[in-house]
Amino acid sequence: MAETILSIGAIALELGIPVGLLIFMALRPRVRPRAIVILGVLFPALCLYGAIAVSYLISRGKSDIFAFYAMWVMTFAPYLAVALGGLALSFLRRPANYWARFGLGVLTTPAAYLAFVLVAKAIPWRAG
Repeated sequence: MAETILSIGAIALELGIPVGLLIFMALRPRVRPRAIVILGVLFPALCLYGAIAVSYLISRGKSDIFAFYAMWVMTFAPYLAVALGGLALSFLRRPANYWARFGLGVLTTPAAYLAFVLVAKAIPWRAG
C-alpha cells in the first residue's frame, strides 16, 4: 500500500471523526452529552494539527513539510486509542453540563495517552 493512501486514510479518519460527531450532534440532540466528551478528548490533538497546518501554510510549504505530512500517520494509533477512551468515558452520567463534559474530556486526554503508551509497551511486538 502506498504512503499516500495511508496518509489520505489517516487524514480522512482523524478529521472525519470530529466532523461526523458534530453532524451527529446536530441531527440527534440526545447524543450530545456523549459526543461532547469525545470531542473534548480529541480537542488537544486537533489543536496540534491546526497549529502544524497553520505553520505549514504560513511557510508556504518551505518548512514544516515533514511535520505536516507525517503528523497524520504518526499519530493515527494514539488518536484512535484516545477516541476510544473518550467513548468509554462518555458513558459517565456526571457531570451533566456540556462545558463540564467537554472539560472532562480535555483533562483526561493525558491519561488516555499514558494508558495507550503503557498498553503499547506491554504488547510483544515482533519484527518481520
